Amino acid sequence: MRQQINLYDPILRQPRPVFSAAASAQGLVLVFLGLLLFQAYAGWRVSSLAANVEELRGTRELAEKRYQALQARTPRKTPDPGMEGRIAGLTEELGRATKLADALGAGGFGNASGMSGYLVGLARQRIDGLWLTRIDIRAGGNAIDLAGRSGSAEQVPQYLQKLSGEQAFKGRTFGGLALRVEETGVSFRLGSSSLASESAGEP
Repeated sequence: MRQQINLYDPILRQPRPVFSAAASAQGLVLVFLGLLLFQAYAGWRVSSLAANVEELRGTRELAEKRYQALQARTPRKTPDPGMEGRIAGLTEELGRATKLADALGAGGFGNASGMSGYLVGLARQRIDGLWLTRIDIRAGGNAIDLAGRSGSAEQVPQYLQKLSGEQAFKGRTFGGLALRVEETGVSFRLGSSSLASESAGEP
């Protein structure tokens, strides 16, 4: 009975060592050399940083000496005894201004939007031969009195009708109207209802 053995079968081959003794020795030598190089680099960095620290320390000492010299040459400022009084006065004035601004913002003094709307409307609506001689706006625009002259009495209601088209005068009524006939035309006053019982007089 014969039995054949296949010596080329990979299973029957002797395993070779992955790392031989020579390869391990070479690896250790390389690691050792790497550690020496790293240690040398670290020593050089430490020396460099130490030199920088010494340089910065010298710069700091020089800066401190210069600062002390400047302090010695600079005169010391004495506190102003009247400063506290001025601060107290300004604080009180600021408080009054704040209260006034709050009151204006709340509408406590009439129209907070200003008088420009009324003035622009009066300037934009005009009739040839009619002109204003006095404009009196009071109470933030809640009371308006106008006085002027015109070539004829018919122009006055025409002027009022044109003013009613302005945004600032929409919904506003003049309670009093006083007319005075003159040689060159009429003079008029528009305003509060008390004018209705007064003579026109000079506007």
